[in-house]
Amino acid sequence: MNDAQLTKMIHKYVEDNFGSSEANNPSWSIAPLAQAIKSSFDERTQAAARLEYLREELQAERISYGELAELQELAPFIDGGDMELLEAAGIPEDFANRQCKTCGDVLPQKQHDHRPEITLQVGWYCCDEYYCSEPCLYASFNSDLAEGYENWSEHYSDDGDCYFTEWESEV
Repeated sequence: MNDAQLTKMIHKYVEDNFGSSEANNPSWSIAPLAQAIKSSFDERTQAAARLEYLREELQAERISYGELAELQELAPFIDGGDMELLEAAGIPEDFANRQCKTCGDVLPQKQHDHRPEITLQVGWYCCDEYYCSEPCLYASFNSDLAEGYENWSEHYSDDGDCYFTEWESEV
């Protein structure tokens, strides 16, 4: 995805959600958002390398408590079928079954706002599939994210089957 495609997608999103006056506001800058999206791709690459190191430590039975904590933080980047790392990260089995249709990652987790002892899994549910993020959701409609967003916007309705939600563990 190049800068022009990313800019077009973000502009369309702002226009659809906040109005054309906000999307065309000269004081609004797209650069910080575009940079954040690009850095998330770099983060995914770094996480994959770190997960392989942690797998080696786990298999050699020399993983430290600090590394286990790091593994838990990297859980959103673990492939949904990788039960070895998911189990070591303490991911409930039902959470492991919810993986992004586009990238294959397990959907991210967060703590419940009012009951911190409860862990929730968050993501998009659309057309009987799970998605970890809006870019993955849009990419499922078209590999060009700006076109994917437009296709999704045409498909989406308030009473439709595409929505962002939180799931509580069933175990």
